[in-house]
Amino acid sequence: IYGGKAPEPKFSSLTNDVSKAQILYKITGADDSTYTTRVPMAVGNYTVKVILPESGRYLPAVATDTFTIRYLTAPNPKYILSGDKGIAGWYTSEVSISAPIGYELSVGDRNDFSTDTYVIPYSMNNVRLYLRKVSTGEMTDAIVLSSIRIDNTKPEIIKPETEDCYGD
Repeated sequence: IYGGKAPEPKFSSLTNDVSKAQILYKITGADDSTYTTRVPMAVGNYTVKVILPESGRYLPAVATDTFTIRYLTAPNPKYILSGDKGIAGWYTSEVSISAPIGYELSVGDRNDFSTDTYVIPYSMNNVRLYLRKVSTGEMTDAIVLSSIRIDNTKPEIIKPETEDCYGD
């Protein structure tokens, strides 16, 4: 899972020395010339190749396998919104966003995870949230709040002193 523990291939051999194994990685489908010793950490599909060197009377052994690094599935609920709800999906106060228990929240990018509440003081569109599981460091993909509508200005009616004013 993205952000969690690095992939650790497990392998064994009855004939070759596994302590001298060379472990290589590439993006699945990429040319074999792109194999690298750098352990992948980004979301994607990968191929791992293990090369066991020649030992005594045994030739080198090579094995490959594939694996996927994916985003953590978001918990339910994904976030907690609080504020004074008005009508038709509007809030009449600033809105606070909190992470569920066991998670940290970062708004806008993956740089500032915190268990603190994030406050939205005015209407915003496409707010991007990211969650990180506190116990493992695993992270979700972006959770997009398409629209947070806030109108905290109370209406004011100014009645001219010379006219009558009627209303429901």
